[in-house]
Amino acid sequence: MRNSNENRINIKKIRNELPEITGSVFFLTVVAFFLSSLMSTLGSVIDAFIIGHTMRTTDVGALSLTSPIWFVMAIIYGILAIGSQPFCSGELGRGNKEAARKIFSMTLITGIGITLLFSLLIFAFGGVAAGLLGAPKGMPEHDPCRRYLIGTAWGFPALAAISLLSTGINLEGARRWTFYSAAVVTVSNILLDLVVAWTHGDMLMMGLTTSISYYFGAGVLVLYYFKEKDVLLRPMLCRVSPRLILKIAGRGMPLGVSRITRTVKTVYLNHLLASTVTSAGLAAYNVQVQINYLTNNLFMSIAQTMTLMLCIYYAEEDRRGMRHTALIALGYEFFFGAAIMMLLRNPDVTRMITWFYLGGADENTFRIAEIAIYFFAEGLIGQAVSVLFANYLQSIGRTAASNIVYVLCDVFLVILVVTSHVRALSPGVSDMVRSGSIFAGVSEAMTSMLFVIPFMILLIIVIGKIRPRSFWDAALMLPRSYGVSRDQELTESPRTLEEISEFSRNANTFCLKHGAGRREAYYIALAAEEMANNVLKHGFTDRGFHSMELRVICKENALFLRIRDNSHVFDPIKKMAEISENKDPAAYIGLKMVMRLASEVVYTSALKLNNLLIRVDIRSGEDPAAGI
Repeated sequence: MRNSNENRINIKKIRNELPEITGSVFFLTVVAFFLSSLMSTLGSVIDAFIIGHTMRTTDVGALSLTSPIWFVMAIIYGILAIGSQPFCSGELGRGNKEAARKIFSMTLITGIGITLLFSLLIFAFGGVAAGLLGAPKGMPEHDPCRRYLIGTAWGFPALAAISLLSTGINLEGARRWTFYSAAVVTVSNILLDLVVAWTHGDMLMMGLTTSISYYFGAGVLVLYYFKEKDVLLRPMLCRVSPRLILKIAGRGMPLGVSRITRTVKTVYLNHLLASTVTSAGLAAYNVQVQINYLTNNLFMSIAQTMTLMLCIYYAEEDRRGMRHTALIALGYEFFFGAAIMMLLRNPDVTRMITWFYLGGADENTFRIAEIAIYFFAEGLIGQAVSVLFANYLQSIGRTAASNIVYVLCDVFLVILVVTSHVRALSPGVSDMVRSGSIFAGVSEAMTSMLFVIPFMILLIIVIGKIRPRSFWDAALMLPRSYGVSRDQELTESPRTLEEISEFSRNANTFCLKHGAGRREAYYIALAAEEMANNVLKHGFTDRGFHSMELRVICKENALFLRIRDNSHVFDPIKKMAEISENKDPAAYIGLKMVMRLASEVVYTSALKLNNLLIRVDIRSGEDPAAGI
């Protein structure tokens, strides 16, 4: 047994290590989120390429005008998709599988129902919608805009189904099905759009092909839920509770606010370009919008992955896990933001992207589009960090502050800076100069958020009267009362049987040091060794990359052992039910002993991670040596 000083040094060393599970799961979850979010914009991106190469410049401008509709749709199903995650994961964590399944089914029914109603409104008032989007009657973009809206409206329910079904799939960790669905949407939309171009179809047909591809993608996800075994959130018919739906919508509201603010920004810029610049400015802005679809989906996927993992760590009051998750997410945002910025500033890449979307346009439109891409790249890092910051605020329960970030970034600063740029222009400047001034203003507004965010953190600390313990607590806006102190937790990531045995000894010493009796300390040490050995022997047998994380904390007159691993799904509670009738008393004796000695055992599987929480109450007034 090591002495306390040696153990303290070992704990400090371990705390400085990045948890392997966080890093390995983070990337895979980002990919899954990116694919599922990408499907909501794939149709528009593919249509933009086909239309840009086979149709008129007015058709390209009309497509740009329809972009706010996609944001509105994302508001409807995005709020429900994001808001349902903590409710579903919470019920699964408590072992209420049917309750989680019912919540998931209610959000699915509600999302599809609302988008179906929205589709009917587009069918009836397509011309009015086109006018509100910036193409009133008399403009050449009006009719193609109206017809494209009607064509895509058929696919709105399928689009909602894709987003909501993907949320459940990502929560269960079945990431390959998201890839299958994205592949089907992409291939089917390209093939159908090529048929429309070959037959000289119009914008209505382009919209219909996009709708059909979304139904194909939704069909793939439905197949998962009814083909795979042991699906936790299999959809079912149920009665919708309006009160619960409102709670879910409230939890996901920051995402809805972000969609609303981006819609307001797009409508504002569309109207400004349509009133001050020719169709070339709208076509160029459409190129920027299409690129933004991809980059924003990537940044949002990183932020949503962070949020989902932070919800787990925040509930566990795990400062270390929160800090590392936030740092990994910030690193991802800076890396991808800088890489994409450098790529888009390359003249060859800029020309290639411009040709991709505007293959049949004139030289003036090409030049304005290249300017739009250049200035878009300038504001990428500011946009990425703003999205991440807003999602972090949402994950720690500061919803109002999260909403303020989106309003500042997408509306207030954009309108303020762009308006000042336009007013500073001389009356007779060219369309190229005027468009460039508008695009530069948007970029400056995004970049300025890098200076606004530290001020907001300081303001939240002052107004919230947060008294952080350290620099990291201040950066994460965690009050002194949150979680346990460093000396009240022990976290390690063992890889071998010897390291597991060492953790067991360290855990025993740790528990005794924090007031536990010898019996409770022995229970925790035994549970850690038995369950971790079981994970290592049976879960790490294949050639995949696996890791586990063991954490012991002392709080509320109880000891808590958390075991998290990324091996194949194993529910010890379910296994105990299966072996309860086993007549061999020696079968699974270690598992039986742990279950019998623990005060409470909770298991949940999320993101393809096994999460086991074992609680042992510290009983005062009893012989600490009893029961050993």
